[in-house]
Amino acid sequence: MKLYYLYENLLKEIEKTLDDKPTIEKIANNLSVSSSHLCRLFKSAFNVSLASYIRSRKLSESINLLYNTNLHIIDIAQQYGFEHAQSYIRAFNNEFGLTPGQLRKSHEVVNITPPIHLFNAKNLTSGILFNPDIVFIPEIKCIGKEHKSLFDTNPEVPAKAGRDFWIHEKHKIHNIMNKNIYFGLTKIIPNETTYNLYIPSVSVTSFDFVPKGFKSNIIPSCQCIRFCYIGEHHYLEINKNIAGEMYDSIERFTSDNEAKYGLFKYNIFFEKINIKDYDGRYCKMEWFSPIYEK
Repeated sequence: MKLYYLYENLLKEIEKTLDDKPTIEKIANNLSVSSSHLCRLFKSAFNVSLASYIRSRKLSESINLLYNTNLHIIDIAQQYGFEHAQSYIRAFNNEFGLTPGQLRKSHEVVNITPPIHLFNAKNLTSGILFNPDIVFIPEIKCIGKEHKSLFDTNPEVPAKAGRDFWIHEKHKIHNIMNKNIYFGLTKIIPNETTYNLYIPSVSVTSFDFVPKGFKSNIIPSCQCIRFCYIGEHHYLEINKNIAGEMYDSIERFTSDNEAKYGLFKYNIFFEKINIKDYDGRYCKMEWFSPIYEK
């Protein structure tokens, strides 16, 4: 099943079974995918566990019955898959900060978990680009190799340079912080109209030893916009076509005049890949850019 439709069908399956007792194993079986794959894909895309999201959706939907019916708490609990009233009351209190009975009496306004929709996701040929969240990153020291990337050949150079660095060059750097994580830095050069610099890199503990032919760079601690790409391929198979689709999609989003945040015009932006995220079927790549509030 194409990855986009797997996510779409998963979200539909969850909504169909909120007033039942669905298990992740049953949902996975309906989608012909293993439960471990399903949990990993969901957490990668939405930064919350699948089990937690299902529980939050059940509790959020149950509020409608609390407000609009006279059903007993135990009946509402059982309708949403809780065998005992106490387990429902405890989960409800953890989610909303008050018990179902307290909410029914007070009619307070509470924040709920709405259903996730994929209208913010970009359906790419080999995967999905999920629209962004705002994060704050710590300072990151990187060592890598610079490559000129001409605007008319981009993203062919970064895709090849990244693969070559990871396979043939990374081992020359001694003080790597995490040998499983790749950073692909792009440096925008002020007033340069023909190329930018692409720097396949790894993060390091210090710049005490920079191998000959390599360059050191610092990604400053700052507020960033982060996109997440999940693809149906190995991370080394990211090529110019996949990268081109992804960057075209990011460009369309970031050029939106209605956007609350803007990208710094002259700065470093970067992608991050943790090779441990590859599970034999899907890979994940994160893309970051420093931002300012308009």
